[in-house]
Amino acid sequence: MEPTAEHVRQARDLAHAARVYLDCEPWIFITEPECFALRDPATGEQVFLSVRGDSDPGPGLAMFRGTEGFDSMFRLRHAPLESLDEREMLDISGTFVEFRPMSSLPARARRPLAAGGELFERDGLAPDFMNYLPGYVPGGPTVEEIRLLTLAMHETCDVATAVVDGHLKLAPVDEGWIERRMFRNGDSSWWEHVRAKPDCAWPPKRLQPHPIDELTVTRLERLPWLGDEIWEIDLVPLTMVQELGPDERWPIVLMLLIVDRSTGLPRHFERVRAPDRHAPAGPRLARALLEIGARPAQLRVRDQRLRAGIAEAARAIGAKLITVRQLPALDAAHHVLLALLPRP
Repeated sequence: MEPTAEHVRQARDLAHAARVYLDCEPWIFITEPECFALRDPATGEQVFLSVRGDSDPGPGLAMFRGTEGFDSMFRLRHAPLESLDEREMLDISGTFVEFRPMSSLPARARRPLAAGGELFERDGLAPDFMNYLPGYVPGGPTVEEIRLLTLAMHETCDVATAVVDGHLKLAPVDEGWIERRMFRNGDSSWWEHVRAKPDCAWPPKRLQPHPIDELTVTRLERLPWLGDEIWEIDLVPLTMVQELGPDERWPIVLMLLIVDRSTGLPRHFERVRAPDRHAPAGPRLARALLEIGARPAQLRVRDQRLRAGIAEAARAIGAKLITVRQLPALDAAHHVLLALLPRP
C-alpha cells in the first residue's frame, strides 16, 4: 500500500517531533526509572513513557500503552531489549524510537524520513522508529503509532523543561505516577501534571530463582579452584520452529553453553527447554560444575535474568559474577555448535 498525502504529512510531523526531541535532549534530565504517564486526549488511554539514554546504549523513547504495555514496561526494567529472545521480543507491547548515527541507520529507518522530507545531518544522530509490524509509510510505524509517538515526544520535551525549571519532580511515590493530562474548558485546553495510579493492575512478581540445596552447596565448595580461568555462560537458541510467519520465529530449545574464555573451548553444553531457562539456571549450573569437577575464578554473562538465576551458585564457588555485553569466546563456540546441527 502506497502512502497517501495524509500519511506523508503524519510522517513529516513525526520526524519533526524527533528533531525537537533530539535538540531537547530529555535523557539528560529524565532517567529511565522516572517513567511518567501521558493521558491520550483522543482516547483517554494511559500511555507510559520511558526516556532512554541513561542506561541504554543510545538515546530514545519507549512508549507503552494500556495493560499489556504496562506489563512490558516492567519486564524491560529487568531485561533490556537486546537480551530478549525472538519470542519475548514479539510479546513486548511497546513502540520505540532510538537515535543512532545517520551512517548506521538501516534502510527501513530511512524510508519514513524520506517520505516525510525531514533532513538530518550525515554525521549526526537520526531517529530509528523501531516497531515490529509494517505501517502505512513503508518501513515506518502505523498511523496510530505516528500520532502517539508525535504527541509523546512533544510532551516529553515539555516535561523535561518542567523538570529543569524545578516545577516538576517525576519520581513516583506510593505506587503513584506523574501523569500529564489535558484539561478542557469550553474552547480552551491546557496540560497539567497530576498524581495518578495506573488504570491497570500492577504486574505479578517475577519468578524467583530456584534455590540450591545445602548438600550441593557443600559439594561445590569442595571443588578444586581454577584461579586463572574465566568462563562465559549463556543460553543460546539452536532449535527453532516456525509458527507465526517467515520472519517471526522463536526458539523452543536453547543450549546452555559454558566456554573457557582463554581457550575458546566449551567446558559444558546441554539442551534446555525455553520456558525453563532462567529460574532453574542455578541448580542446572551447579550440576554442570560438579560434572566438570572444577570451579573458575570468574563467570561472565550478558543477561540479567541469567545472572540472577546463577547468583547463588556463583557465591557457593566463590567466583566473581560479571555482566558484560560481549562474550566473544562463547559466540565463536556457538557458531561451531550451530554448524554441526541440522537446519530446522
